[in-house]
Amino acid sequence: MKKFFDDFKKDIKFKSAGPGKKLTEDTSAKPEKAPSVSSAKNKSYAPSEGAQRAGAAALARIEQHQRPKVHTSQDAIRNQVKRELEAEAAALAEKQNAATAEGTNVLVQDLACLSVSGVYFTCPLTGATLTKSKREVHIKEAILMRFEEDAVEASVMMMHTFNKDREKVKTAVDIISKYVDNICKNPTEEKYRRIKLSNKVFQEKVRCVEGTREFLEALGFISVMLPVDGQEEEEEFLVLPEQSPDDLELMKERRDRLQRGEPVRAQLDRQPQVFRPSPNAQRFELPPEFYNLIGGGAQEGATAEE
Repeated sequence: MKKFFDDFKKDIKFKSAGPGKKLTEDTSAKPEKAPSVSSAKNKSYAPSEGAQRAGAAALARIEQHQRPKVHTSQDAIRNQVKRELEAEAAALAEKQNAATAEGTNVLVQDLACLSVSGVYFTCPLTGATLTKSKREVHIKEAILMRFEEDAVEASVMMMHTFNKDREKVKTAVDIISKYVDNICKNPTEEKYRRIKLSNKVFQEKVRCVEGTREFLEALGFISVMLPVDGQEEEEEFLVLPEQSPDDLELMKERRDRLQRGEPVRAQLDRQPQVFRPSPNAQRFELPPEFYNLIGGGAQEGATAEE
């Protein structure tokens, strides 16, 4: 048995001694090196170019994810400033909301309505809102525009509105009414249908009132140059053609309209407003014209009752 184990050990030692050599072989020659398993594996299974790029990208992502972000001092300053601005904006918005809830409408009224910007009037002919300085011109223009629609109405408004002396207007109205009465009573007599413009009464009491000639022309009078006894030159007359009974009745109606005429006055535009209780409600600043609404003449639009 001992001999058996000794022979087995020798056999193992012989196999592990390496390849055998001949006695005649040159021992200086180096044996060829067997290719390593790793190099053979690399040569057989080298990754493609696409796989290499994908691996590099994955490696870069891993490194970036693992590398901690470094915050500089400038980043810290920016973040701090941003937080402060956001806090200020939030505080301002909260303050504005509180002011609105407590009565922003009252504040707006105090600023815009405590001081009256002016006194305004409404034209009864056009409905336009006018200042005191513009109402007279506007009303005159509105009356003159009425001539295209109704010359009688426009001339009546003109006489009663354009002339501030009410006594002179009344005198002129009475004289023109007398002309009409004479014509209606004596329709065939030519002398009643002629008005000599150079007549002293006409010059002093009729012609001086603005709108009288326009009214006479609206009745049908026309301007004619006629000879005058005792003088060489002709003079201007207003002559009314002979009227039919219906025309005479129409003249009477127009005379009545003249007698009932009234000045066209702009109405005070009160512009009512509602004010909320406020300490500033006693600090009204009004323009001087607010205290001088009443003026002389027919053009003034406000009366003592207004």
